[in-house]
Amino acid sequence: MEYVSFDVDGIKEYVFSAYRPSLVQGASELIKSALDCRENEEGEVIKKLRNGFKGMEVVFSCGGSGLLKVNAGEGERVCKELEKIYSEIVPGSSLTAVWHKEESDFPTLLKKLSVKLRIEKNRKALGEKGNTLNGNFEKRCTTCGKGEGKFEKKIGEEKENLCEACNKKHEKTKNEGYPTNMEEIPSSKEKQPHITFIYCDLNNAGSKLLSCKNEDELKNLSSRIYNTISKITENVKSASKDEKNSKPHIITPVIGGDDLIFIIPAERTFEALDEIFKGEEELKEIGTSFSTSFVVSHYHTSIYHLFTVAKESLKRAKEVYYRDSAPGIDFVWLREGMPFKEYGKNDKEFLLTNKPYKRDDFEKVRRIAENLLERNIPPSYLYNLLEIIEGREDESYKKINLFYYVVRNNEMSEVIKSSCNNNLNLEDVYKFFIVQKGLKYYYSQFSDVMEIYKILKLRSEK
Repeated sequence: MEYVSFDVDGIKEYVFSAYRPSLVQGASELIKSALDCRENEEGEVIKKLRNGFKGMEVVFSCGGSGLLKVNAGEGERVCKELEKIYSEIVPGSSLTAVWHKEESDFPTLLKKLSVKLRIEKNRKALGEKGNTLNGNFEKRCTTCGKGEGKFEKKIGEEKENLCEACNKKHEKTKNEGYPTNMEEIPSSKEKQPHITFIYCDLNNAGSKLLSCKNEDELKNLSSRIYNTISKITENVKSASKDEKNSKPHIITPVIGGDDLIFIIPAERTFEALDEIFKGEEELKEIGTSFSTSFVVSHYHTSIYHLFTVAKESLKRAKEVYYRDSAPGIDFVWLREGMPFKEYGKNDKEFLLTNKPYKRDDFEKVRRIAENLLERNIPPSYLYNLLEIIEGREDESYKKINLFYYVVRNNEMSEVIKSSCNNNLNLEDVYKFFIVQKGLKYYYSQFSDVMEIYKILKLRSEK
């Protein structure tokens, strides 16, 4: 017997190549319908491939990658046919497949296939040429700008000239009611115009799969991951549903078998995160967890820019896992103006954030934000505190002003007491807002508290 390992090339770029959310979802649905296999359902590509290779078995196939078992001598032909069929069914996307003969040690087989696949994907990437389209820019696709815009379609209230790839993405979800523009994601673009891009990646999933001792173990583990992620996705969809409007304010693109992405109204952020963390409990049983990032922004921000920011934020969250073996979380509120700067003064480094967080520490920060909201402390008062913290005045000025602001507000005093063992003196108040780490390193997490507070406040105002 021989084994064929495959993976979609540049899946993230393919999924996010169009600027319309509905086409992003359509790209994801195309890949899923082409390759995903679960229970008695098989992807269109796998079904078609099976017609030519009757003895083929699917070990797993989900999220754009998979492993097939074929008869001896068929591996190379299966690879070529799989790549060909996939490119026909999912235009604008490609797939790389490699094969290796069966070995007595299954983990060794998986590692060899992994190395082969990585080498072949790199080789293909180096050999690719840009799409010049004969220099005819007038007929470019108006959604991705890459292919020739041969299909004129009305999407939302606008006419678009779509290439073959984008047309197929559009056709896949045109009757599902997904948002066609970013402004359709907020539940109210006038009153609550912010959206959240949530990006989760399963820690250590690859090494867990590669260390499976046999085919059955790999099949069961991949199935468990796939089913759990699918369940989380459905639960987040339900939690994000607007009861007054049957049209979904959410998209859930898939860019890998161990990734989760949700683009939702900002006021639904913590409902979605709670569903993700609840579902994660099942994955902890197999020794893995999510690194998580979320980005909050006005709906004017392009979907690809949100993805780029979330991707960088996720890297910081992953650092927590690599450093502490604990699930990490990072988040960004994209301000309409210039972001606050980190600065040094008197050879001391002062950071306006404590991101990324361990999950447990993030929950503590979240509880502070919830406490501020529950106590109905005026937002103007909280932003005055933030202004003092983020100012460039010296330490003694900040210490006195923060203490003055706190003691004149009973509710804020109680918040700090609950975090400082019921103490309320000058030093305790200052340490609540500004923490020293080492001789010359200071940070404040109050900016992070206020970012979470703003998200929670959106929900309370709904």
